[in-house]
Amino acid sequence: MEPETEWHRSWKNNYPADWQEVRILDEKTGVKHIADLRTVHNLVIEFQHSHLDPKERATREKFYQNMVWVVDGTRLKRDYPRFRKGIESFKRTNKQGIYFVDFPNEVFPTDWIDSSVPVILDFCDRSATEQHDVIRNTLWCLLPQRAENFAVVVGLDERILLK
Repeated sequence: MEPETEWHRSWKNNYPADWQEVRILDEKTGVKHIADLRTVHNLVIEFQHSHLDPKERATREKFYQNMVWVVDGTRLKRDYPRFRKGIESFKRTNKQGIYFVDFPNEVFPTDWIDSSVPVILDFCDRSATEQHDVIRNTLWCLLPQRAENFAVVVGLDERILLK
């Protein structure tokens, strides 16, 4: 296990202490999993800053099932500029804040494109002075489902995860 980053701790500390670091036993294998958060509705939220092997990601998704990832989109310097450029090709839908993306591999970090659960990308650089950057300060949720071969992306207000 790697030590938690400030980004990771900051996200977790927005939630009650009894939701944090919840141990869950896999009855089939006897393996203990530790969820970053598990809500009263048994939704697991995993915060991921460092690289995560795609096999490990898939293993966690299969075990937890009812989960979402919150991923630090500022970890690699190229991720936000690539997203910022790619957002120009987002196709609007008839629902506010929901977009279709033709080529998600050109917009999102590749390790997260094939996730079987929602992946929320946090591109906000809290150390920067770019507080006026609406795109950077929006959480972008890549849904696992596809619609007519398009990836589906939802722009979320950060506060939605803090309620």
